[in-house]
Amino acid sequence: MTTMTVNATDFKNKFGEYLKEIYIKKERVTIEKSGLPVLVAMSYQDYEELIDTVESFLLYSKPEIQAQIEAGEGDIKAGKGININELKKKAR
Repeated sequence: MTTMTVNATDFKNKFGEYLKEIYIKKERVTIEKSGLPVLVAMSYQDYEELIDTVESFLLYSKPEIQAQIEAGEGDIKAGKGININELKKKAR
């Protein structure tokens, strides 16, 4: 995956072409106005992956949440958890 840089006027005038580059070739496009980067265009899939990565980082960077995850993993290893099928039965 690569990133190309274009000016805003070029992006506006060739929007369809850039849309193909972004969607089909998974390119990212940095759009500049007066030589300064102002926007990034990327595929929706790339956006979703970016959001997932950021949310995971934020979630796991909180010590209290990390402690809860580690405690839960310890419970699972100790056989204190229930499997998904048991959980589904209880939910009915």
